[in-house]
Amino acid sequence: MREEAAETIRDSAAKAADSLRDAARSVKESATESATWQAGASLADDASDRVSDAVDDIRESSSEDMWREAVALVKARPVQSLAMAAAIGFVVGRIVRRA
Repeated sequence: MREEAAETIRDSAAKAADSLRDAARSVKESATESATWQAGASLADDASDRVSDAVDDIRESSSEDMWREAVALVKARPVQSLAMAAAIGFVVGRIVRRA
């Protein structure tokens, strides 16, 4: 059962990583194609590179490593973690209500 959950988490993380990478690539292409966005192109490029690096980290990490990092983050910043969980819950609730 635990292995199935870990596999599901890994698959979800891979799909999310692919979506993030596609979004970053799209922003980067849009910024470099438009003359009015040339000033922001370097920012988009930097953001795209950071997202790609994060995607690579997600793909290379095991679900157990990600869990350990999440637990360490919550222990290090409990108030921020609680606020983030509340915000995510709010957004998910809004999405579910609209669906």
